[in-house]
Amino acid sequence: MHDALQLKDNIKNEAADEVIKKYKRLLYDAEELEESTKKMEEINNEALAIYSLCYDYAISQEKVTYCSFAWNVAGSALLKLHAFKTIGERAFFCLASVLKEVL
Repeated sequence: MHDALQLKDNIKNEAADEVIKKYKRLLYDAEELEESTKKMEEINNEALAIYSLCYDYAISQEKVTYCSFAWNVAGSALLKLHAFKTIGERAFFCLASVLKEVL
């Protein structure tokens, strides 16, 4: 990610997006969590490891923005894990427009 962010502005975002896509594929064995066939327990453990590494690095560098990598890569898994651990229910994603129609 560091190398991607050192590029010129016109290609920096594209390079950063490619890095995020690469690590999502490594985490989920798919483009996104919803497409993954990997065991959720394994995804959760790896998502927590990514978050922990990013958080520790952000603290050491005194740059909270470094945590964004973990959320960009593993945010879906972290959100589902948090919902399950705190509420005891499984989370699912729903577009606001669909929810408005239902309600």
